[in-house]
Amino acid sequence: MKWVMLAPSSSSTLDRDSTCIDIGKSHAVDWVVTLVLAIIAASITLIQPYQQVFDAHDPRISFPLLASTVPDWAVPVIGLGLPAVILVCMFFYSRSYNPSFSGPKERRQLHRHLLGLCLANSLTFILTTGTKVFVGRPRPNFLAMTKYSNGTFHASISDINQAYSAFPSGHSSMTMCGMVFLFQILLGWFHRSPSQFQGNQAWRSVVCLIPWMIGLFVMSTRLIDYWHDYSDVLAGGSLGTAMSWYIYRYHSQSPPPLRKNSEDRTPNYQALSERAGADTKSPV
Repeated sequence: MKWVMLAPSSSSTLDRDSTCIDIGKSHAVDWVVTLVLAIIAASITLIQPYQQVFDAHDPRISFPLLASTVPDWAVPVIGLGLPAVILVCMFFYSRSYNPSFSGPKERRQLHRHLLGLCLANSLTFILTTGTKVFVGRPRPNFLAMTKYSNGTFHASISDINQAYSAFPSGHSSMTMCGMVFLFQILLGWFHRSPSQFQGNQAWRSVVCLIPWMIGLFVMSTRLIDYWHDYSDVLAGGSLGTAMSWYIYRYHSQSPPPLRKNSEDRTPNYQALSERAGADTKSPV
């Protein structure tokens, strides 16, 4: 049985007639998986983390309890909401500049990017929360958060669980996930639309680096607020960056589909397939 690679065809029924609803239905399974991962990750946060042994005289867990410069509610806004809004704005800006950009191909690309962004956030969320529960590392402000004195915790159960959730940094992982995804989108957008952005390229480089600056700012606040150690922040930032890079590449650079001996294959791909088959024949 031969397998041939099909070339993408712009004249297919999906290209001509697909709407936003049709595109969403075609990826319904992906959206369900993304939602399930997010629900599982949220459920993991309710589990009591492992509690590592600590020394009450350890200066590394004796820092004061300060309010977070970046509150918890701002993390999904920065890591998910902000990149999603910018993606939609980029789509409508390109459509206003070039009306032909509003075709089904462009709508599918926008949907693919939004789905990839949500999936990357869900994967980062579940890996971050799972690792926190499994490791159970005390925070730098552990003693102050748990109100530890005379061998006893005087804080609530939720505060104690929070105090054992240092590794990795959730602020760092979720923020870098969204910002690195946006960084890659901006790079591709500027590269594919050179005619819209004539002139010096220095400002484009600065614009592409803004998401990195935002991510690094959030990571830095976790250090100066004494909520995380350097290793927590680096691990969280690396995790978010890796998930964002992987999902973006998977969704944006997926290969054409493989089909069985289809009659819809184009001559070029058919010739390549036959040539590949001929090259693999052993000599007589």
